[in-house]
Parts: sequence; structure tokens; C-alpha cells
Amino acid sequence: MNRDYKAETLETYNSISQVFDRKFEEHFYVYCLDLADDFLASLNGRRILDLGSGSGIASEYFLRKGYSPLCFDNSEGMLELCNQKGLVTCKGDIEELDLPELFDGIWAYASLLHIPKKNLISVIERVRSHLNPFGKVAISLKEGEGEGFVKTKNHPESERYFAYYKDEEVRELFSDFHLLSSSKTSRVKSDGGSVFLNYLFGVKIH
Repeated sequence: MNRDYKAETLETYNSISQVFDRKFEEHFYVYCLDLADDFLASLNGRRILDLGSGSGIASEYFLRKGYSPLCFDNSEGMLELCNQKGLVTCKGDIEELDLPELFDGIWAYASLLHIPKKNLISVIERVRSHLNPFGKVAISLKEGEGEGFVKTKNHPESERYFAYYKDEEVRELFSDFHLLSSSKTSRVKSDGGSVFLNYLFGVKIH
């Protein structure tokens, strides 16, 4: 029987959104601040699309810094937490991204990694089409090989779909962008470690 990667991953985030909110907050302030600050400093405007925003931890930070973020996520549980933080939200599927406005920056931290690799090129094209001419995009993906459903020790009752990448894969996928910076972040957890590949890209003007 074929499994529905979207439905199962979404069910996980909806069912334990409060738990993930605490984990996201800890992760952001320990591992993401350098990328977030570089991203903000690179922008030519203040309108940000937080793509796959989760509970809005990054957007809350962007808002405090004087920017105008929009939380975009498909999880009602996560968006409810965003609303509680006073953030502007939009429910939607990243793979069907089609908004009526352009953004100065798109923040896609640990969200594109839930998309099957064969679908990612079309998603990147959608991301590109939602950026202003001098727009920037920050992404983070997990380092590794392959893709599929993953059950973690901390959440054995559920599984999420993950795609893993090598640095050269990411650079090729985003070859229509200028690479502004890249880094690796190693995260040690009770159920093992993860290495995140972090990138800041700028739109190429043809």
C-alpha cells in the first residue's frame, strides 16, 4: 500500500504541535541565529515569507527585529500557535505555493526537507517566482542520502517523511541563484545527531 507522505507528516505535526513548539524554540536560539541574522542583514526590504513556518519561532524573531513576516504552513495546529503569538498566517501546501505578492526574503528552514526529491525542483521554481528582483532565500536541509519515512526515539508513535542531501546536490538545485553563504550545523540529540546544511541564496538577475 502506498503511503501518503503529506498526510502522515502533517498528522504528526498537528498531533504534537505544542511539543514541537518548545523544541523549535530551543533549536532556533541555539543553532539558527547566525543564519537568521545574516538573512535579515541581506534583505533590501522587510517583507518575509516564512515557508513552512511551524509554530512561528523564526517569524516571532523577525517581527521583533522590525520585519513583516507571513507564516505559511499546512498544519492547523502549528498555525494556531502562530496566531497565539500575534503573527499573520496563511494555510497552504508548499508544493502548491501561489500567493498574490512578492517577498523580499523567503525563510525555508527545515521545511523543504519534507518534500520528495523529485518534487523539489518545481518547488524551487515557485520560491523563485515569489521573490522580488533582489530577493534572498535562506534554507536548511539535513545532510545525508536517500529519503523516506523516519521514526524518532522521542516520537515513536509517529513518522515523518524526510529527504536528505549532499552539499553538491543543493548547489545544483539552486544553480539559478547566487550562493551568498553556506554553513553546517551539527545538532546532538538523545536519539542521535543531525547535520544541517544551511544556505543563503540571492536571485540571479538575467
